[in-house]
Amino acid sequence: MRPPAMPCSEVEPLANINITVKTRRGDYTLAVPPRSNLLRSILGAGIPYRWSCTQATCGKCQCQVLEGVESLQRPTVNEPARLSQTLVDMGFRLACQAKVLGPGPIVIKQG
Repeated sequence: MRPPAMPCSEVEPLANINITVKTRRGDYTLAVPPRSNLLRSILGAGIPYRWSCTQATCGKCQCQVLEGVESLQRPTVNEPARLSQTLVDMGFRLACQAKVLGPGPIVIKQG
């Protein structure tokens, strides 16, 4: 038997995940909800970040995850086409493919 559903007013919203983005122009911090796309979150926050296609075809949005790799969705099937296994083993991801799961924090460096 299932437990009764909680009214919406009693359900706690999921906490935002803190992300630090290190770029050549400086370090930026943002907080995003779970299931957010990493690149869209970065661009939506107005952070200057190199990108082009958003579909894992150009590889320009690659980043190295310095902290919090376990807070990101596992690499998609599209990422190995742009990242060598050596880069994946070093923690590199395509920001356009990475989804933030939580709990964070996450620290990335633009590649």
